[in-house]
Order: sequence, then structure tokens, then C-alpha cells
Amino acid sequence: MEDTVSLQRRPTSPFEFAVELLCGIALHWPHCRQPASVLLCGPCGNGKSHVVRSAVRRARRVGSRRVLNITPRLAESLARRKVNGSTMLRKEIRHTIADILLEQTESGVKDKTELNTESVVIVILDHMELFLTATTDTSSFLREEGTSSGYSGSGTPHHPALLADLYDIIRGRDLFQQEELQQMRLSCVLFVTLFSGVYEEVDLFARDKLFDAYVSLKTPTESERLTFMQNQSVISPLLCRAIAARSGGVTYRGLTEILRHVEEIIHEKSSDKDYLEFLSPIDNFNTLNKLYYKKFEDFAASLALQTIRLFSASGSTAAQEYRESAGYIDVQETHWSDIAGLEKVKKTLQRLILRPLKHYTTYRRFGVRPSTGVLLSGPPGTGKTMLARAMATELNASFIYMDLPQLIQSEVGESERKLREFFDVARERSPSVMFIDELQAAFGNRYDAEGRSSSTHDARLVSQLLHLLDKAHEDEDHFTLFVGATNVKHMLDEALLRAGRLDTIVEVPLPDEAARHSLVQRVVYGEWNAWFPNSSTSVDTDAVRQALIKAFVEGTTDLTGAEMRHTINVFALHFLRLIHIKKEALCEPQKLVDSVHSLQELLIDAKSHCMSGEAQMALTRALSKPMSST
Repeated sequence: MEDTVSLQRRPTSPFEFAVELLCGIALHWPHCRQPASVLLCGPCGNGKSHVVRSAVRRARRVGSRRVLNITPRLAESLARRKVNGSTMLRKEIRHTIADILLEQTESGVKDKTELNTESVVIVILDHMELFLTATTDTSSFLREEGTSSGYSGSGTPHHPALLADLYDIIRGRDLFQQEELQQMRLSCVLFVTLFSGVYEEVDLFARDKLFDAYVSLKTPTESERLTFMQNQSVISPLLCRAIAARSGGVTYRGLTEILRHVEEIIHEKSSDKDYLEFLSPIDNFNTLNKLYYKKFEDFAASLALQTIRLFSASGSTAAQEYRESAGYIDVQETHWSDIAGLEKVKKTLQRLILRPLKHYTTYRRFGVRPSTGVLLSGPPGTGKTMLARAMATELNASFIYMDLPQLIQSEVGESERKLREFFDVARERSPSVMFIDELQAAFGNRYDAEGRSSSTHDARLVSQLLHLLDKAHEDEDHFTLFVGATNVKHMLDEALLRAGRLDTIVEVPLPDEAARHSLVQRVVYGEWNAWFPNSSTSVDTDAVRQALIKAFVEGTTDLTGAEMRHTINVFALHFLRLIHIKKEALCEPQKLVDSVHSLQELLIDAKSHCMSGEAQMALTRALSKPMSST
């Protein structure tokens, strides 16, 4: 009775809907001579086969029909062809169905009640993306020749003979005659096609002619991920929630791998008391005081982010598909502390991003909607990209990078579709941060100074972005922050800067004196630490370092951070050149440690214990414009 009621309630997810759809067709399909056909599409490893198995188990449990399933050997059927070019798939399916029904009949002879039971056979066509994916090469050729392909740009299938045979089996001639159906007591044949990919990638003819219904099984939502992990793992609910909130876009197979990585990390550090707490599946964290709970919450967020990055870098199929999905970028870890200067900018971004994410429930309770659009405006090389990387590292949120060459497409409507895909991925991986550099290159003014419109393509793309930004701002269930970067703010379309869109403009200025001092100091005392080896001489290397820092700070007043790095690099390259010149003059091979000492000798004057003349010359050359590295 309980299972019957579950069939009548509204499904809460596409997975549950697919199970109930297949179960309902198997138990109630009225046309015994006409096969039913359903397409299940979605990413590889996302549970399509599991849906079919669940539907078979449920149908056997709640229905009166005997439900069987088979998987034809497609490779053998394709390898054997008839004289007319058709495959042996029809013969393979007929024989397989007849054999399994005969086997079931013989095994059920002892139980006379099963002799009159009607049977349902579910034919599973797996990995059909290898056969039904449309290619565009032929359609492009036909369009160039002026001939209509009939597929509206979807191309032709990889195996037209197989497609023709499938149409003949499902929609053409009867698979079995009426007498055969009565003899086998076969009431329904249900074809379930499993396609790893999106619905739009399926050949257009197959979409229109082969399937009675289709279900798109996208990657699981946050609640579905949480339920799956709590059922599959023994880690604490707090860590499950942290991983579920940060693993958007990961398939069920990927979630299994993530849980395996988590357990490996925890067991490697089993001596750590904090890690041992996460081995407990009991949700006892809510009973802790707020300070202690906050500690474990931050710890769970850090461990979740570490685990997802470990999964992303692995070589598994699930990780590869995750990397190849729209908007993925392998972000180098960059913390706020790694960025020299820009303290005001960093504090502004932390206030706009960190607080809303960490206290999102509080914001919603008081009716406050955080800003969902930020524009980083400033000259090139001032650190806008580094700020975006820091947001991806410091925030416990997904990072979606919108690549302009990938976004701009020549086909009509393709750019808008690609833009929608980026926003769909961001919503799927919520909470997320979307970043696009050189924003003005794709979303500039739609009208010039005289009111004339720009290209139709650019106007459509800007309008699409405005619509998507408005939807993201109004979405209360998902948090997506759009971050754009530009050095020519006046070239952006004015509508982008209105309230609810990119309404928070953060100016990223040239580095001030404190920022320049911090940047140079990190290089001199960090990257160049080997230049000043411990020596028994009385040379004050710290004074030389400070003099070098002062010279760089005073000589780079109007330079950006990137230009400063180039200047410092030119200085270092000049010293390496001097070392090689000295080697050639002495004609003596030197080891690395000798080269370091030679560098110190060139940098510090032996008599005055100050910067040498060569160092002054190299510094002058590095600070001169145009800068040269030779």
C-alpha cells in the first residue's frame, strides 16, 4: 500500500520522475504490439543505469506483471550486416527476448500461478552516445553547397544504418506477431536508451521519431548530494553538508570518489583529534557552544574544499568530465595575504562576498539581498585577476571562469546559448563566483554617441546577459556572484551598471608606496633570499637589501603591479648575464653555489659594503623605459 501511494505523489526530482515513468509504462502500457521508448540523457556516471535498475525493482515489487530486462550486444549486431546494409540488431533483440522468456517459463513450471503471468521486457540500449550523437561536418558541407540537410544544423548520426534499424524496430514493422505475443504472454516491450550527454546532442531525427518521452538527468542538487553522502558514508553530517554545498556539477560517481578522498585524508591524520571528530556519523555538533561549532564549521569547509580540489586534479573519468564542463578553471591557490597592497579593495570584496556567504541565512531573515554583481575597474596589470583567484581560493564557493573565445561563437544564437550554459553551471554549483576578464570586449555599448545601434550579435549578447543577471539577483535559493573586470569602464553598456546587476563598482588603483614596498620586500627577502647566503664577512646584507628595496620603490611610482614584476625580473636577468660574462672571462666552470657567491660579489661592493656599481647600472637599466631584458 505504501509503494502504491508513492507512485501517485508528485516526484521531487528528475531521478524519481524517471523511475516512476519507467515503472508506470512497464506496468500499464496498453499497446502490446507497439513498443514503448524512453530516452534517459545526462552526464556519464550520473545514475542512468541505476534509475533503470530501481524502476525494475519497484515494478517487480508493486505490479502483477513479471518484469525482465536485457541488454543487446550492439557491437556484434553492427559487425554483422545483411546484403542491404542493415544490421542484425532486430534479430538479436528478438532472439534475446524469446530466450529469456522461455527460460523464465521453464523455471516457473513448478509454480502454476506464474504460468499465466504477463511479462514485460525492458531493452536497455547503453552507451548510445557512440551511435546517436549528431556530427556537424556533413551538415556544414551541405550548407556550403546550398543543400538543406534536413537537420537544422544538427548534422548526421555516426551510424545511420543503426538509426534506420532502430526506427524499423520501434516505429516500423511489428517486433512480434500477435500469435507470438500471446504464446509468450508478452504485454510490453520497453526500450530505454541511455545517452551520456545533453538532449540537444542527440540526432534530430532520433529525437523526433524514436522516443515517446525523454528525461534529462542533470547532476544532483545540493539536497540530493547531501542525501546521497549521508547514505553512503560514515563521516559526520557537518562535513557532508560542507561538501554538498561545494560540489555542484559533480556526478554521483564523482561524489563517491570525493567521499573516498575524504576518508583517506581523515585516516591519514587519524592522530589529529579534530579529524577523529569527523569519523563520527552522529550529528552532535548542534549541541556545542557557538564558538566551538564555528571552529568545526570552518574546519569542515576547509577540508571540503581541499577534498574537491584533490578530486578535480585526479585522473578519473568523473574528474575529467568535471574539468571539461563549462566554466571550469584550474585555479592556482592565491590568498588575500599573497596580494601586495590593495588593502581597501580586499576589505571591500571581503565585506561583499565573505559575509553574505557565511551569514546568508541572517541576511535573508532581515530581508537583505547581498550584491550579486561586482565590477573591478582599473588599469591592466593592477591585480584584478589575482583578486579573482583569491576569491576562488579564500571563499568556500565554486569558481566559474567565463572564457571569451569560448563564449563568442559565429553561429546565430550560439553565443547566447553558451552564456546561458555558464549561468546554469553557476546556479548548479551554488554558491559560486563567476569571473570574466576584459568585460568590454563582449558586452560593450549597444549604441554609439549618436544613438545608432551596434552589431546585432553584440546587442543580443548584452540583452541576454542583462536578463541572466536579473534572474540571478532574484533567485533566493542560489547565490551567484558575477565579477567582471575592465580597464575601460566607459565602454560598457550603461544598463550593465544599474541596480541589481553590476551595481558594486570597485576601483583597483595603481599600487601606492606601501603596496610597492610590500611587493619588493617579498621578492628580496623571499625569492631572492639565496642571493644573500650566510657569510663570515662583516658585510651588512640587510642594509644592502633595504637599499635595493628603496631604489625599486622610488623608481616605480607610476607602474602597475605587473610592470613592477617585469622591472624586478629585468634586474635579476641582468645579474645572471653578468655571471655568465664573468664565467667566460675566467674560463673556469663553476657550480651553483659559486654562482650565488659570484652574484653576491657583483651585488655588494667589497670596500664600501654598499650596492656595487654593476648593481646601480643594472637598476638604472631595469627602471629605464622602455624596459629591456637583454
